[in-house]
Amino acid sequence: MRHWRPLTVRGQWALWCHSVRHAGSIQSAGLWELLEYNAHYFNPHRMASLLAQVLDQPRREARGDPRLQAYLQKAITQCHLYENLRDLTAKDIAEAVALCREVKHPAAEDLSDVLVETVSLQMPRLEATRVSHFVTCFRKRQIEDARFWKSAAKAVVAAKQPMTPQEVLSLLDAFRKVGLRSPRLFQALARRVFEVLDELEARNIPPMVATFCRVPIKEEEREEVVHALVTRWLVMLDYKAGITVQQILSLAVSLQLSPHLINTAVFTKEVLNYMANRFHLLQADEAIVFVWALQRLVVPGSSTAMLARGLHQVQRLWRLLSASNELSLQRLMQLSEVLACVKEEAKGSYWTKELEELHDLAIEDLAESVQYAQSDSLAQILETWKGSEAFWRKHEHLAEAVAKRMEELLLERPEATEIIAIFQAALSAPGLAKCLPSSAVEVLSSALLGRGPEEFERVQAVLAGSPWEILCQGGGGSAPSTRAAPAAPDTVEEAEAHPEFRTLIDSWRSPRTDLELAEFLRQACSVSSSASQALEALEAAAPFAERLAQDATKEVLQHLEQLCHKIAEGVDDLPAHGIVSALRACAEAGLPYAPLCSVALASLGADLRAAQSVEVLESCAALRLEIPQLRPWLSLLLEKGLERQLSAGGLARLLAAAGRLGLLEAHETAEILHRIVTVASPLRPLAAEALAALSLGLALLRWQPSDGRAADFWQVACWIGQLDRSHVQPGHIFALRSFALWLLVSPENRVAVNELRPDLQRAIAKLVRENSTQHRPVSDTTLKFRHEAAEVLRRANQPYDLDISLGLGFVDLALPGADGVFWLLDGPEAFRRPFRTDAGRPQLHLVPMEDFRSELFLAVLKPGAVTEMDAVLDTWEGEAKTRTALGVPGYLARKFPWLEASEVRLARLDWLDWERLPPQARLSALTKPQPRILQEKGR
Repeated sequence: MRHWRPLTVRGQWALWCHSVRHAGSIQSAGLWELLEYNAHYFNPHRMASLLAQVLDQPRREARGDPRLQAYLQKAITQCHLYENLRDLTAKDIAEAVALCREVKHPAAEDLSDVLVETVSLQMPRLEATRVSHFVTCFRKRQIEDARFWKSAAKAVVAAKQPMTPQEVLSLLDAFRKVGLRSPRLFQALARRVFEVLDELEARNIPPMVATFCRVPIKEEEREEVVHALVTRWLVMLDYKAGITVQQILSLAVSLQLSPHLINTAVFTKEVLNYMANRFHLLQADEAIVFVWALQRLVVPGSSTAMLARGLHQVQRLWRLLSASNELSLQRLMQLSEVLACVKEEAKGSYWTKELEELHDLAIEDLAESVQYAQSDSLAQILETWKGSEAFWRKHEHLAEAVAKRMEELLLERPEATEIIAIFQAALSAPGLAKCLPSSAVEVLSSALLGRGPEEFERVQAVLAGSPWEILCQGGGGSAPSTRAAPAAPDTVEEAEAHPEFRTLIDSWRSPRTDLELAEFLRQACSVSSSASQALEALEAAAPFAERLAQDATKEVLQHLEQLCHKIAEGVDDLPAHGIVSALRACAEAGLPYAPLCSVALASLGADLRAAQSVEVLESCAALRLEIPQLRPWLSLLLEKGLERQLSAGGLARLLAAAGRLGLLEAHETAEILHRIVTVASPLRPLAAEALAALSLGLALLRWQPSDGRAADFWQVACWIGQLDRSHVQPGHIFALRSFALWLLVSPENRVAVNELRPDLQRAIAKLVRENSTQHRPVSDTTLKFRHEAAEVLRRANQPYDLDISLGLGFVDLALPGADGVFWLLDGPEAFRRPFRTDAGRPQLHLVPMEDFRSELFLAVLKPGAVTEMDAVLDTWEGEAKTRTALGVPGYLARKFPWLEASEVRLARLDWLDWERLPPQARLSALTKPQPRILQEKGR
């Protein structure tokens, strides 16, 4: 009997080519026929092209096709052997890896990992040229697998074969940009530079210098290689061999990072001689970078005339530069540094009226951009413009902008060292302190006092004896408040007067059992004699109250309410921050004691910092409070300019808290959103936490793009598109998806999304398509209620389903059949507190999130709505129609026929109504839901 050996890959390919000669060309075969054939006779040369064609197919259909799965499994098996990849170029393999990851199929991900692993294992046996090609191609395709880069680095260090200048340059550039920090690697590449030094062209040198000035390597080796490279480039400069302006800019910027590496005087002299008649070749943006870098390299006063010439070039092109929106904060700071330097050093005709005009224009634009400065940038601005009082009074817009940004940074609470650095830099600008209006001094003093006594004292020590000391007058290190602060709880007098209370508090140091919690609260209620003591006891117990009160709920709540009652009675004796702390403790303990919140708002008024105002709103939102004082109190704060005192993150929190409480009108929401867009940094996207808060607030407040400025909606969409998913938590995704769903279900909002760029439409669609498996957290009361409802149906042999997904979320209970219904079964957490009573019956009001949930379900249950929305999503995604709509199971229409009729059968039932129903009436209430069917607003 004859035995057949399996064909090698080359043999399979030869057989395939032979068959094609009879059946037609390869190009004439369709994608799926090629995939099916390659699943049996794998050809690695076609791997990248086939994967690229798969990406052109409708994503969901392609991913689910068994022929793709079979092909990928075959490819995984074959690509474990480098022998099967030997004839492929590095570009083909890198392209295949990248395409595999774009396909987003589990087997394709596995294939990409196999390809990277196979190449990585082969690295030690490859020639240096082949390694260089892999490094370059993997970098271009942004393949950042650590295993590959470490293996490639080891191969480069161990390589013995000679390299070309281009290969050395490619390796240096790729390893630097991928962020690999290996002194040994860059030491080896430095030796390679000396091997090819005489062959280097002028264009090769600046990127090499840029790398060696930035990567980790011994200083003596860095100095040696940079000196050799710059010397080589200067020789070419003498002959003007292939020199460009871009090379000069790159070298100047790189060398100012480490000016000690070479004799920069020689470099700057040669460069300035070369540029003497070539300044007209510089664009305005390039001229700013050039003069800024050179100013940092030269000895002060030695090149003022040349720097002035560069500034004249900037002045001539200023209008073009302003019109092109190229004046970033970084460029304005660089220009400011050179202007200040030249103005100080200028003699005779160097400082002209044109430069004075440029000086004023730059300061004017800088005043508009200061709002985006972080702490280090603001400190640099203060150190650059050391002007007198007359300077700051002349440029009052810059003075106002700097003072406002200082306040915002104080409110944003960065690290204490950042704040100290700002005030240390401010010492160099005493004129600014002298021209600040009293209102600005008061605001800055308040913000500084709010950072706590320890930090206040550190700043006070820095500013002592300077004009800036005015910010610390009248502070004494305590938080600002018109109330007299109570005595510190740890004074000797109070300890002696109330030894029992102090002993009790000192003994409460770690989480306790539920019985110990109840005993602690009982004793605290007994021995506390003032509002401040009650507050201290409440803060001590709050972190454990909700978690440990399962077996003693009634007693624990009674004692907590007694402490809150004491605080409410003595609220006028507490400082503002003490009242805020009391509300925070109530929120942490889950205690909705409305009387305390009511008197707290009345007592606080507008006498608190902006950040504290937001914290009060967040505490009320966490407790789901519905008290009449909230809306007037927030209106008072907004009238006094609350939104002008908050950073972008603070404004987003304000919007989210107001949305959870249902407090803001449409025009107020639009104004706050516009303020967020105005104060947020244009250089960095909004933080994930702030973007999630903003999205939740906009969704709950039913904000529509048509309510405000189109540019504001565009900016929100840009932030969503720029979101880094690696820093996003599940809670953030829920908030972001809620906003995306609101945009989808509203026809008016869909029109606004259609006007966005395609990439922003895809980002919004991606959020909607996010697989929503997260259920709402519910209380034990709600779980008991749902269990009882399901048990009633089970005993009556009535079919039912639990947790049916409608794509936008889950319904709690579903009854199939023509007369079926979707039920939302609500426990206490779905309603605002305190529960109102009317004729002895509680009047329950849904929280905004539950109202929003109902609107989403009603929108998706309308006939044809799912199909229409899914078509919209396909348009936003730029793909053909997919099979599954919004994640809604296809079998729903068969189990619930009324979904395809004109009737929407969505009903709500709360746990109190359920408890009031006689047992014999409960089945009828579930199967005959007509009185509780929800209607769309306006119907």
